[in-house]
Amino acid sequence: MSQNNNDAAYEYFNAAVRLNPDNADAAMLLAPMRMYLSNPELSDSAWRQQSLDMMRRYVDRYPDDIDEGLQYALIAGMNDAMPEAIRVMENLMERQPDNTTVLAYLSQAYARNGDPVKAVEALDRFEAIEGRNSGVTLQKMSLLLENRDTVGAMRQVQSMIDNNPADYTARILKGNLFDVMNLPDSAENEYETARRMAPTASEPMVALMDIYRSRGDSAAYDNMLYEVLLTDNMDIQQKSGLLSEYLQHVINEKSDTRRGDYLFGVLRSEYPHEPEVMNLAARYSAAKSDFVSAAEQIQYALDMDRKNPELWQQLIFYLANANKYDDAVRAYEQADSTVEMTPSLRLYGGMLLQQSGRSNEAMDLYRRLLAEVAPDFDSSRPIDMNADIPRTITLQDLDFMSSILTSMGDCAYNMNDSTAAFLDYRNALEIDPDNSLAANNYAYFLSISGGDLNRAYELSQKSLRGEQSDNPTYIDTNAWILYLRGDYKQALEQQKRAIELMEQSGTEDVEALEHFGDILIMNDQPDKAVEYWQKALKLDPARKELREKIERTKKELKQ
Repeated sequence: MSQNNNDAAYEYFNAAVRLNPDNADAAMLLAPMRMYLSNPELSDSAWRQQSLDMMRRYVDRYPDDIDEGLQYALIAGMNDAMPEAIRVMENLMERQPDNTTVLAYLSQAYARNGDPVKAVEALDRFEAIEGRNSGVTLQKMSLLLENRDTVGAMRQVQSMIDNNPADYTARILKGNLFDVMNLPDSAENEYETARRMAPTASEPMVALMDIYRSRGDSAAYDNMLYEVLLTDNMDIQQKSGLLSEYLQHVINEKSDTRRGDYLFGVLRSEYPHEPEVMNLAARYSAAKSDFVSAAEQIQYALDMDRKNPELWQQLIFYLANANKYDDAVRAYEQADSTVEMTPSLRLYGGMLLQQSGRSNEAMDLYRRLLAEVAPDFDSSRPIDMNADIPRTITLQDLDFMSSILTSMGDCAYNMNDSTAAFLDYRNALEIDPDNSLAANNYAYFLSISGGDLNRAYELSQKSLRGEQSDNPTYIDTNAWILYLRGDYKQALEQQKRAIELMEQSGTEDVEALEHFGDILIMNDQPDKAVEYWQKALKLDPARKELREKIERTKKELKQ
């Protein structure tokens, strides 16, 4: 028989069975291959049943063959023949009652067949042979709870405690059971007992943290987290995970971050040279919108792990969000020579080049990316989906093409070529009609270029469908088009919503604030208009026209 050649083996076994249909050994070897080798008939239930029947003949002929019997039982169970799987494993147990491997699988089969009582009985026999085991006790507790037998579950864990009174993990199991039974005070007592038994162990502390969190006792939770961070029996990944969850909660709840800063300082002092800790530090700083610190911290992590593409991506992102576009481009170019760049990161690199004023280089990069996805695609004319898109292209590549064309449109508009920009947006939407970014940018640039406002409004409405319905930037575009069409009242309603959404997310946008002021003026609210223009000017003091609008409106108000 050809070794490591499944196709050849299949043909040999198949030939053996055809020559002698009573050859149970060959049938047993052939049947699993029939089940799992690539074959159009695999979806046919009759084919699968025929394969199971071939295996059953062998198993019934050789009932003491544990390995083949278990293989057949497991395959039968996976093919919705659980009663047959149980029959075979019960037969094996009759012949070899001390085989704990069969007992473990039999317990699982009983549970899957909806008989938790028998599943527990099988595990009882398992422990009678192998001795008590916390993992097995936990399985039995889960099965008993599934059967709503809390008394039985409690009996199991108490038996484990009685058998080994010094095992603090059993106390944690008992506390978990009380927690499931909605008895938090009893659960807390067990966790405290476990902690007294093992003062330096992290497991009781983590369990107590869950109790404090559910109770809303943030001070106790913080103090316990502090102690967990100082333990030795929890690795850096687990500690980082716990702290990351805590810090995310602080950010989401807009709580005072000083306690989070302190706790993070504890972890950092424990692991001053761990890339994972520096990564967490960077993500925490970014969550607080401190992208300058985030970039510095992720750079430390990169110095220790230069081949990590995720760290490079974070550095580039943080620098860009800190408006350090030239530094972000340099980091991108370093990453390009150090790690393999994903297509999406290369596309982001084009956007950075564009932000740095290197639009020609950005456009060249976009065209190269487009050529890699669709070599024969001509972006200089309106796309014909039937003629221009190869049938072999994937949906993922189509989405990427649409994203590239959107970036090309942005770049072309920045280069004062609105004709090319609008063609790129049109093609992007032709490929992916749900590309909200293309629809929004097309709508906005069309409106401020003096184009068809009805078409711009239609595109803007399209951008606000589905998940993007609450996108404040897209709502701002919609409100501005309404303003340009003279629908000042509706524009005011939309822009209020955009500003409220931005405030909720803690973000500010100069153009949105300026637009709000312009819309307020047309709704006879000059005082409020000046207020929002001043907010915009504070973000971008170089806006001369904005400063003039404020001074002119203030003078008119005095008069």
